[in-house]
Parts: sequence; C-alpha cells; structure tokens
Amino acid sequence: MIKVHKITSKILKQKRTFSVFIPENFNGPYQVIYMHDGQNLFFKESSYVGEIWDIHTQALRLMKAGLMEPTLIVGIDHTKFRMDEYAPFDNSKIYESYPDDLRVPYYGDSYIDFIVKELKPWIDSKYPTKQESKYTTLAGSSLGGLISLYGGLFYPHVFGHIGLFSTSAWWNETGLDALLNIKRASPEQSFYITCGSNESGTLDAKQNRRYIQTTKKIQKSLRSSSKHIFYKVYDGGRHNEPFWASQMSEFLQFINRK
Repeated sequence: MIKVHKITSKILKQKRTFSVFIPENFNGPYQVIYMHDGQNLFFKESSYVGEIWDIHTQALRLMKAGLMEPTLIVGIDHTKFRMDEYAPFDNSKIYESYPDDLRVPYYGDSYIDFIVKELKPWIDSKYPTKQESKYTTLAGSSLGGLISLYGGLFYPHVFGHIGLFSTSAWWNETGLDALLNIKRASPEQSFYITCGSNESGTLDAKQNRRYIQTTKKIQKSLRSSSKHIFYKVYDGGRHNEPFWASQMSEFLQFINRK
C-alpha cells in the first residue's frame, strides 16, 4: 500500500508532497528509509520518462523471504527547484549547462532540516516506527546522493545508513572537499556508494571520470571513520533510473545485514 501525503513546512515555507509505502501483512514497528526524488520511486505516471526504481516491490520480496525487517519507504517529491534544494553548497557551475530561469539560492541545508525536524517527527507520530538511527536510512541519486551525504554527515545520530548512487558533485569539488574535511562519519554509520563507468551514457571519458573520481573521493574519505562501506563502480552503468533500480535488492540487503 502506498499513501500520498502533503504537509506544509515552516522551515522551507513550502507545501511538500511525499509518498509512504506500507508493507501489507507486516506490522510495525518499522524501520524507515527516506528517499529523494519521490516521483521516480513508485509511480510510472509521475516518474522521469516512465521509469521507476520499484524499490517497494523488491523490499516486499525481501521481507517475505525473511531477509529484511518490516520497513516503511518514504519518497519525498522534489520541487521545480530540485537543483537548489539538493545543493548544500554553491551550485553556480551547474547553471553553465542548464537554464537558470527557475534558479533560487541553494538551500540544501534547510531541506535536510525539514526532513529531520519536520518530516521525520511527522512520520514517527503517524506510523509505528523504530526511531533510532540504526533503523533510519537516507538515500538518493545524483544530486540526491550529494544531499544524502550531507544529511548523513550533519545528522549521524538520525541517519544510520546512507545510500549514495551516482553522486553528483563535480560542479563544486571545493565544496565537496570542505564537507568531507569538516564532517566525519560516525564509526557505526554504513554507506552504500556506487556509480557507473558510463554515467554519461555516451562513453564521454571526461564526464565519466567526473562521477568515478567523485565516488572514489567520497568512499576514501568515509573509510577513515566508518567501518561499514559498500563501494563499487559498475561496468557500463549509466546515469539513469534503470541503473539505480538494478541496485535496489543489493542496497536493501546491505542496510539490513546483521
């Protein structure tokens, strides 16, 4: 079952839409996975080019197999300001390649505060959840991977597991370096870190290196403090929904390992 909710955020001064997958025939208390780009998770009608991650189907299969404990999946829809709400530091360089008619000042820090201080308390009040960090995951792809990294590093007591798929930060390496230098992962946090060897989809060596180098830098930094890292560059993997969907079973089993 998937329920769609809307709440008004005082922090963001926006009305936010999110969907909650509740596994039928599995009672709580539930662990919770918070994911960005909610439009691309469950519904083909709202997803980018009709492709979805289908994470709920794979999660339910693992729950039925006894490989995963009862879990809620919260998909947070992005707004038209996606490139700004998922940016925790200056993102001016992104707009060299994209139109800037929808641009606003980046506000990734406020977006994460919304999840931690408004959305999570709302979910915990409406559903029977396990609220400790070891039962709470934050995950996303591309810019969603970057804002997940930021959220995990700034709120290690909230998010025990972080999923970073094809993290986009090539547009401000200085900002990424500062984030990794200022904040350290908790030794108990776990990180699932992946990208593809052909993120560009066109075998563009320069663009592909951007993602591979960013991914290597992140995992190297996190290994200095976290004991639980999954890291892989998938041969041929592209920057798209089918690539990320293909990793869901592996990702879910990783965050549910004993």
